[in-house]
Amino acid sequence: MKPRTTAVPGAVAQALALAPALSLSLSLSLSLSLSLSLSGCGGCAARSDGGTADSGAGADSAPADADAGPDPRTLDGTPEPLDPGEIPAITLTALGAKFEPCHVHTGVDSWAVDVAYAWAGGSDLYATTYDTGGDPIEPPVRTPVVTNAALSTTDWSALPATDPSTGEALAYFVDGPGDNLGPGADEMDWNLEWEMLQGAFGADPTAAAFPPTHYLHAYWYDRGAQLLALQYWFYYPYNKFVNNHEGDWEHVSVVLGLAGSGAARFDAATANQTPLVYHFSFHSSDGSYLPDEVVRVGDRTGSACGACDGDHLVVFSGGHACIDFPDGSYCGDYSGASYPLPGVFPVEFGITQEDATGLGRLLHADQFRIVLLDEPGRIDYAANPTLSWLALPFFAGQPRVAANSALVMATGGDVVPTHPARKSDWLGALPDPIVDVTRFAPIVSFTPPLDWPVISNPTP
Repeated sequence: MKPRTTAVPGAVAQALALAPALSLSLSLSLSLSLSLSLSGCGGCAARSDGGTADSGAGADSAPADADAGPDPRTLDGTPEPLDPGEIPAITLTALGAKFEPCHVHTGVDSWAVDVAYAWAGGSDLYATTYDTGGDPIEPPVRTPVVTNAALSTTDWSALPATDPSTGEALAYFVDGPGDNLGPGADEMDWNLEWEMLQGAFGADPTAAAFPPTHYLHAYWYDRGAQLLALQYWFYYPYNKFVNNHEGDWEHVSVVLGLAGSGAARFDAATANQTPLVYHFSFHSSDGSYLPDEVVRVGDRTGSACGACDGDHLVVFSGGHACIDFPDGSYCGDYSGASYPLPGVFPVEFGITQEDATGLGRLLHADQFRIVLLDEPGRIDYAANPTLSWLALPFFAGQPRVAANSALVMATGGDVVPTHPARKSDWLGALPDPIVDVTRFAPIVSFTPPLDWPVISNPTP
């Protein structure tokens, strides 16, 4: 596919370089301007297979029927953790499988995996401190605090949060397999390390050394209203895009309305759970969608969900984009951003577009394993050493990636993100649907595989 390239306007570059505090308002205004202009794109969006797909209007954002009660997207919940043991692990795993997402990836070389992949290339665990902006720094000397051999077999959750000699706050990181090598979409060896570490899995990703994996965190969105949030976190080893970094975290949430009482509310074999709203996160934006506004499919034959009558959201994982920065043209296919529909979306301060219409790799929900994430203080890390990172200020990749535009580095786009339990979304409320810029983007049609039974498909 010919890269979709956008040059950075000089005024925008100066504004971002001189006034990063204005990036949020700048992003919103430019995003709205760009996305509105996209509506006149001639009804045709480029696809990664070189063909074209008809595009329709953005997702319908009409208000809910007044007789149907309040729009679930605007409900102000009171998020709080589950009580310890409130939903037994086996019950929560089955419930998670019932509503587990499917993924449609633009690229073919990566999917969400276990965090243990981050040290599969041989990295030890290192300690570092933070810069004045609160980001982890590359230490002058990397001194191992936990050896690679011990990372998957011993509990390292009790490492100190501060340096005992200086009192400085500490961060911990591993250096993920491979690196970014340049601005081009193919200038990396992250993908080569991926192929080597995953082994020969043929056409079946579940046979890879690191199969598709979702981390599931459940919490009460509103206990009084019996609204339960299932938060699916995706760990991607690298972000190869117009900005480049390691250790990417993305997520979607499914808010369920529960019926019945007691344990029956959580029983996946019953019809006591109804999806009311879906929360998507993409770059610096997010949005909430109703069930008929997203693509949903049922179980395939032999689903891990069993006889639970699964209802699976389809996540469109971005995506291809290019930007002509003053110091080079940066391109990539692996942003990991989780979109509600296949389309072309404004990103990166509204100065380029992300094409999330390609069908690089399709993964049904039943191809993912589920790893439960409880609140960090409740986990038995001795029994689950590969979750030790959840208790610490841990970063699943090198602190910064050098092969980036100077503008990206000045605005933090090269920095490894923090992990889910340290993000504001961990016990998050729903975003305001009014500021969701995806609603203005051109959407293309999606035809699920024949063995993905359609529940809803609003694409044109």
